[in-house]
Amino acid sequence: MDTALEALETDIRAIAPVMPADQTLYLLLALHCVTGLAATAVAYYKGRNLGLWLFLGLTCGTAALLVALVMKRQPRAA
Repeated sequence: MDTALEALETDIRAIAPVMPADQTLYLLLALHCVTGLAATAVAYYKGRNLGLWLFLGLTCGTAALLVALVMKRQPRAA
C-alpha cells in the first residue's frame, strides 16, 4: 500500500511542472468567458437561440461577440 502512494506522489510531481501556474492565463480565461457571456446576452436580446449562442460565446469569445453585435434583430415567434 505504501509503494502505491509513493508512486502516485511521484506521478503528481512529474505532472506538476506542466500545469499552468501563471495567473495571467486564468485572467485571460475569465475574460474570454465573460466576453462569451456578453455575446450570448446580445444574441438572445436580438432574438437568437440561447443554447446555441451560449455554446458559441463560450467557445469563440470575442469573435462571437463581434458577430452578435453586427447581426440584425430577429422577431420572436409568438
